[in-house]
Formats: sequence, structure tokens, C-alpha cells
Amino acid sequence: MRPVLYLSIEGILSHLGFSQVFRVIEGLSNRGLPYALVSIERQRDLEDKARLAEVEDRARKAGIHWRWGVYREGGSPAAVAENMGRLSAIATQQVLRHRSVLLHARAYHAGVVALGLQTTLARRWIFDARGYWIDERLEEGRWFTTPARLKVARAVERRLFSRASAVVTLTGLQADDVRRGDFGQPRGPVVVIPTCADFDEFHPRRPDELGRVPHEIIEQLKGRLVLGVVGSLNRAYLGRETARLAARVLARSPQAQVLVLTAQRKDWTQAFAAEGVPEDRLTITRVDHEAIPFWMNLMTWGVLLLTPETKAKTAMMPTKLAEFFASGVRVCVHGCNREVGEWVSRAGAGLVLDSVSDVALDAAADVLAAAPAGPNREARERARAHFSLATGLDRYEQLVRSLSG
Repeated sequence: MRPVLYLSIEGILSHLGFSQVFRVIEGLSNRGLPYALVSIERQRDLEDKARLAEVEDRARKAGIHWRWGVYREGGSPAAVAENMGRLSAIATQQVLRHRSVLLHARAYHAGVVALGLQTTLARRWIFDARGYWIDERLEEGRWFTTPARLKVARAVERRLFSRASAVVTLTGLQADDVRRGDFGQPRGPVVVIPTCADFDEFHPRRPDELGRVPHEIIEQLKGRLVLGVVGSLNRAYLGRETARLAARVLARSPQAQVLVLTAQRKDWTQAFAAEGVPEDRLTITRVDHEAIPFWMNLMTWGVLLLTPETKAKTAMMPTKLAEFFASGVRVCVHGCNREVGEWVSRAGAGLVLDSVSDVALDAAADVLAAAPAGPNREARERARAHFSLATGLDRYEQLVRSLSG
């Protein structure tokens, strides 16, 4: 079988790219589906030579032929065009080198490249949509600011969904849109594969098994009710409401602590300080990718207070949700989209907030402060069938083999 060529403008040296791109390709390669990979990597990630060598070694052992270009920062139309041009040039070389007949394109940028290769080289391709990119820009007030620009963008979007040999979505909500014909008649299957977590890596551990966590942190948080926040404080997070909820829980439970794993220490520190969270009950730290599963075992609750559902967000699934499920961490969630809340309820994994009003936060704080000790193993098992990496690989494998046959 000729290698499937995976195209991603998301670098695999980042935590998200490694988790959601490399692990998938590595898993499929280990199942006997050969893959080649083209990605665009940020300069700051490439400067971490030890990390680069580690990922290159893992790719080599899995039989993945990886070629990368350097990402131009900025997000301007010129920067995006340059990044896509770089991805397209390397992808064309690799298609011809490996004689790949199937392409696997992650998100809109890579999808446009794959669409071009389909036209010039008659290749089949999987559109791994990863969201509604145009609607995300519209909600940010960027890019498609005139009717003419939006019309052109929608025409390209329609071609992406209607000309791909198969479409993969993160949510059933987006899959319903595609199957309904909102982007024209799909040519092939439409498969839902959410952001997945490796349930063998993310799993409940005892305090004496947390070798990647400093001893003083383990002693500080052991046996306590720990509210966990993971990730950047960006426009998707309700930072102020998260801090308000934390302050209320701390007021109700003398044993409660807050643990934040992020590279944005300053921003989160200011958010919690503004709501009166005491410094001695707050730990904010940056953690290496490989250590995150161990740190998550310290958490009782994972707090995911996100902005309300919009068109763009109906196609999103928070990366950390699967990792919380797998780790047995209870989830307090608001926003993103209704499918997220439905999965938390279905798994029995925690608490879904319809509102972040003061009344709602007070009620939520009562629930969080009274949580039982220990991981939620039942919710972990209920979520496994949809959110585990193994399940995601099963679905990808079936799809890729059907298109490669």
C-alpha cells in the first residue's frame, strides 16, 4: 500500500498538533497503514532541538516520512498565503515521491492544498474539517469583511466539503450540516471523530505514581479538592467567571485549591486576583506535554467555562474534555456547544451550567465543594467508546482502508 499523505498547517511539535495529529498518524502507521506527513512548524518549536529529535525519532520508528516547513507568524492574509504556498510546494514533492493516491488534509488550509492536488494530480482526499474556519473569522470580525470576500470564501468552502472523498467532523452537529447538504451533496462518508485522548496515558493514578510532578506539589495538593484549569486564557474561555466560581468554591471548602496548567501565568494570575482568590490557594505553572497526564491526576474538577454556542462553535470539541474524561476528572462545563454538555451529562462526568450568573455560580459552587474524593471511573468508561484514541483510530482505519482499497 502506498503511503497516505497527511497535510497539516498545524505543527506537530505543538501540544495540540502532537496530540491530535502525530498520535493519530503514529497509531495508524503501527496498525499497518503507512503514512507520510507534511506540516508547517513554528520557529520557536523548532529551536527546541531535544524535542525535535525526539519527535523525529518516534516518526522514524513508526515508519512515518516527515517533511516540514517553517511557519510564518502573524495571521495576516500574506502570512497565511505564504504558509499555504509552503505547504503546497512540499506536499506536491511528497505526492510525487511516494506516489500517494490518498491525501488526508487537516482543516481548511490543508484542504485547499488537497483540493488543488486533486485537480492537478487526480488524487482522492479526506477533508478532516476540524471546525468552521470562515465562521470563526466572521465572529472575530476579521478577513471576510465585505460581501464579495465572503461570497468567494463560501464558494471555496462549498468545494471543500462537496469534492472531498470523505469528510471527518469533530461533532455530530457539523456532521448533520454536511449530510443535510448545506455545502452541496457530499461525495462520500461523513464520519464523526472528536478530539481524542489516549486512555492508556491519561488514567487515574495514585499519589505515589505521579513521578512527573514535583514532590512538594504532590504533598501540597494530596487529599485536597482541586479545581483544575488547563490551557490558554483566550477568547474561548470565560476567565472572569472561572475565577468567580473558584472563589466561591474556596469560600465553601477550606481544603479546596486551584491548579492552573498554562503558559499564560500572568493573565490567569490577574484573573484570579481580581476575584479575590488567595495566592496561597492558587498554583499556576507551565508543564511539559508529557507530564500533563500526571498533573491532571491531582485534579478533582476540570473547569471548562466557555463562551456560548455560535455557528462556529457547533463544529468544535474542546481538546481537554477527552483528557478530563480519561483521567477520571469531573467536569464543570458551560458553553461551546450543546453537544459538549450532552456528553458530560451522558457520561455522568460532572456538572453542566446553563448560565454563569451569580445565582448559577453559587449553585455550582455548592456542587463542586461537595464532590466525593477519588476519580470518576464510571464516567471514564462511559466516555471511552467515543473519546478514546483507540476508538478514533478504529474509525480512521476503517475510513482510510475503504478509500485506499
